[in-house]
Amino acid sequence: MNYHLITKDGLKYKDLKIEEIEKILREEEVNYNNARIYELCQNTRDFSREMNGIF
Repeated sequence: MNYHLITKDGLKYKDLKIEEIEKILREEEVNYNNARIYELCQNTRDFSREMNGIF
């Protein structure tokens, strides 16, 4: 599964494995308080739910 890392500056990294995300969190000043991590299928499910609510 691939993940995207979004910081307050916007999309920083995309299509990363969880091991790569964990490495970035350890090496950079990025943590769960100032960034968000999303998996692609989570975004797809959320979008589908929103679309189902509209129609």
